[in-house]
Amino acid sequence: MRALWTRQNRFSPISSIPPEILGAIFVHHAQQMRSLYSPDTPAFLSWLIVGHICRHWREVALGTPELWATPFLNSSQATEEMLLRSKMAPLNLRTGLRYCVVSVQRLTVLGIKELSPECLPTLDELISVLRCMPALHTLELEDALPTLPPQTTSLPCTPRALNVQLPHLKRLLLAAKILEVANVLARVELPDSTMLEVQLRCSAFSSMNPNQEWNLSLPIISRALESCFKATPAKSRRVPRTLRLHTFTYNMLVQYSTVWNPSWVPDYFPDSQWTVVLYFDSEISTAILSDLWRLVPFNNLEALYIEGFFTCWDGFWTDFLGHGAARNLANIYLQGTRRLFEDLFTSLRSQRHSLARSAVGCSQQGQIFAPALSHLALDSVEFDTSFWSFRRVSDLFDVLVDRANEGRGLDHLTITRCTGITTHDVRLLREVVANLDWDEDDATG
Repeated sequence: MRALWTRQNRFSPISSIPPEILGAIFVHHAQQMRSLYSPDTPAFLSWLIVGHICRHWREVALGTPELWATPFLNSSQATEEMLLRSKMAPLNLRTGLRYCVVSVQRLTVLGIKELSPECLPTLDELISVLRCMPALHTLELEDALPTLPPQTTSLPCTPRALNVQLPHLKRLLLAAKILEVANVLARVELPDSTMLEVQLRCSAFSSMNPNQEWNLSLPIISRALESCFKATPAKSRRVPRTLRLHTFTYNMLVQYSTVWNPSWVPDYFPDSQWTVVLYFDSEISTAILSDLWRLVPFNNLEALYIEGFFTCWDGFWTDFLGHGAARNLANIYLQGTRRLFEDLFTSLRSQRHSLARSAVGCSQQGQIFAPALSHLALDSVEFDTSFWSFRRVSDLFDVLVDRANEGRGLDHLTITRCTGITTHDVRLLREVVANLDWDEDDATG
């Protein structure tokens, strides 16, 4: 009997519709049903009835991948079956938090990355959603922050009493244009916690001078740093013990850690150990660094790593570590520009015992620069043999003799991938350094 009905249906007018057009009709009908009803109502899937009308319609439905390209996410079994039937058709995934409001209040980890412009929330919408998530301990928003108009020249000022409170927050990552990061950061009240880890990745805001952007963002970023560090830390406060400055391509990386491990090497730094991580466009690096020295206390800094083509200024080391700052600094790793290398040698001199040629601003009266320095690592540094340069090996030797005469000699010197230095030079340096590692030792025999 069923076979007879099938043969009769072939002669009905509707059976003359080409399968491609019939499939398009099914897709349009399914889209209408999904737009009219919410996923938690039975009518949301009422379009499935098209596959139960007759054998021909079922074959057309199963042969139309686009019909199944919007999986029903409320059921894992239905989702799996729809994904199989959709074959290689582009998927259309839709979900929303309005179906799990109760669960949102218990959410502890929220990570959103690379939202399309039409999906970006407004600042008020974002803050409103975060208020519903008081249990969050990890918040990561990458290219998912509210945007600002291109002509923005100031950030809105909102009373701190209206900021969102995230008392359990342990990790915060915001990545966007610098003003957009500051705009969101201003509305998030960071907890007074010894477990807080902050990572900010900031790109330039195209319509404004980079230094202007930084000046607008500075008060907000400084408040975030205060949540991690204090100039006069209490017992419950953490202080930075390790600082890393790294430039690569067009960006600058600034990392602070409250711990220091002598086994750390620049080729491998454990990401989990950094308390504050800041990414900035290198074109505003000088302005940023000048302000960060004032914002972050370096009194307990023990290790400093500088890598890449780092931009410095005259008197950089004196501004950074002079005037009694960083008296606990014991380790310096330097892979930098000629200017940075030369300025370090100039700053390390002692006026009292210097054997070297005089240099403007080369010493500090009454104080010895970085008195606790015991380990110095020079990587990919170019020594210069010209008389007018202060990057000669003899200058390094004079510095080491100066410090030894002050009772501040180095315990360990590492020289790696450096040019302009010979076996004779290394033999001379070993006379004033307890331990010297040179990567050419094996090659020279």
